[in-house]
Amino acid sequence: MMFFARVRQEHPRFFHRVAVLDIGSLDINGNNRYLFDDALYIGIDVGTGKNVDFVVKGHEFDLPDDSFDVVISSECLEHDQHYAQTLTNAVRLLRPGGMLTFTCATTGRAEHGTRRTTPEAAPLLADHGAWGDYYRNLTAKDVCDVIDVQEVFSSFSFQVNEVSCDLYFWGVKKGSSELNRNGSFHSVADSIAAHRTTIAALEARNRDLEAALEDERVTVEQLRRRSSAIASELISARRALEQKSNQVLRLQSTWHQKTAVTIYRAAKKVRGGIKGG
Repeated sequence: MMFFARVRQEHPRFFHRVAVLDIGSLDINGNNRYLFDDALYIGIDVGTGKNVDFVVKGHEFDLPDDSFDVVISSECLEHDQHYAQTLTNAVRLLRPGGMLTFTCATTGRAEHGTRRTTPEAAPLLADHGAWGDYYRNLTAKDVCDVIDVQEVFSSFSFQVNEVSCDLYFWGVKKGSSELNRNGSFHSVADSIAAHRTTIAALEARNRDLEAALEDERVTVEQLRRRSSAIASELISARRALEQKSNQVLRLQSTWHQKTAVTIYRAAKKVRGGIKGG
């Protein structure tokens, strides 16, 4: 935060009546919103929370090119397994003449914010699978491997805080230095409004699908119970049928035995009559 305050002091025009994107904006121990006066400030992060306007990954935020006067990120990139794409996207979203500035952990900083260390330092990542275990200290070389800073920025500065082991950067993108001074921010505001409308529609659709899924679950549970009841009835019917079959077999056996005795006695009587005659 002290670094950004110094940048503001040295480059005040980037902190007044501008359109700002803050990547990794969750307020854990403070936020960057206070740095900007009369600004259109948009905070994005991977989960909901204080100071988060949109839940979206930095490399997937898809507003049009040149949408923002300032892109800022504080102590986020070391936790971002897509940091290269995030930096590339930040440059794309930045207007010519705009400023990209960020801080992140660098060489010598102890791992933090992972599930195996201090998850409370990056609470939104714990529920993102392998991302919750990702950590990488970044150097100026890592940034330069992603962005050709000499080509992209008309002026820039890398600094390293040897005490906190932080990497600091600010750079002004080549091109016109005319920032969004009319206070209307129509292009960004319209894009944001369109995104909010889309998100609202998707959330409504998601609620409908969840309700339909719950109905299907209820139906499936009812069918399961009915199927279980039918199966029980079928088992009972089979047992009853087996009992009846056994009764019939016993009756048939008894009938055959009685018939055999009757025939035997009749035959014996006939033979006795023949001998007497």
